Amino acid sequence: MTDVLLPERTDHLPTPRGPLSRDVVRILQGHGSIAAADTYESTGAMDDGDFQVALWMLQVTEAAGFHDVDDRVGGSLRVRDLRWYLQREFEHGLRRLVAAPRTGDLASFVDGLRHDVAVDDASPSTPTIEVARLVAKAPYLAWEADPHTLALARVEAPLKQAMADIQAGEYGVGFGDTHATIYRNCLSELGIGVNEALDRAPSEAFAFANAAWLFGSDRRLRGAALGQLCMLEMDSVSPCARAIAAWDHHGLPAAARRWYDVHVLADEEHDQVIRGQLIPTLHASTPDLVADAAWGAAVTNELLRQMTDGITVATS
Repeated sequence: MTDVLLPERTDHLPTPRGPLSRDVVRILQGHGSIAAADTYESTGAMDDGDFQVALWMLQVTEAAGFHDVDDRVGGSLRVRDLRWYLQREFEHGLRRLVAAPRTGDLASFVDGLRHDVAVDDASPSTPTIEVARLVAKAPYLAWEADPHTLALARVEAPLKQAMADIQAGEYGVGFGDTHATIYRNCLSELGIGVNEALDRAPSEAFAFANAAWLFGSDRRLRGAALGQLCMLEMDSVSPCARAIAAWDHHGLPAAARRWYDVHVLADEEHDQVIRGQLIPTLHASTPDLVADAAWGAAVTNELLRQMTDGITVATS
């Protein structure tokens, strides 16, 4: 029997950041085994690069795959068990980090969080910082939209149309390329490969991406995925417009800022869909998910704040 040819891919596993992520690389490449996952002591902390990179590799392997990972290994029972174990540790860490909030209307709740994520006009801006802000988000942006597409299959039917409209925009309907492709092209314009960007990313950027994959892949957390989507899409137009102004001010390559250009257009439409359709439908058809959605939005807000802090520290 001949070997099955794997699909052509260009993404490779990132550089490990400690013993756990090194073992995960060996396992995914078919060169190692883990006798007991509980031999690894971790609290799932957001700044634990070893843990976050290890979990990120396992989650991306499940959905997107890597050039240097055989899908048969990535889908094996031992890999699934390890992924499940690390996901539970990570979820516990998220629940310790952000308590379940009290909320009424989800739109009002998210609006109250938005000022924490916007790039403030007074925040430091140099060419190095602006490039770092874009590059360091690679763990999420190079696969943008995919985690929430996983959630699309898990939410109740009344929510699917609004969510599908948003995801269609993320995949380029009406705007050309997918947002992930646009982001990768922006990196290329800067002379940076995806794996180089991953190596530059702070631990908190992997934590942010890990939350997206976790929420999208676990039906129990589909409400959190909806809240995260709302947090990311509602009124991100102003922060992206300010980023464009900063890139122009510093004379950075215009072609490399296209990700921001597209989001000024796309997220204005997505904001309208969320406010006019998704959130009203959520309240009317699945009110039991509103609390989870608020928690997902609050988690996203906190992880964005920590990611921004991590980028600032890395460039200071």
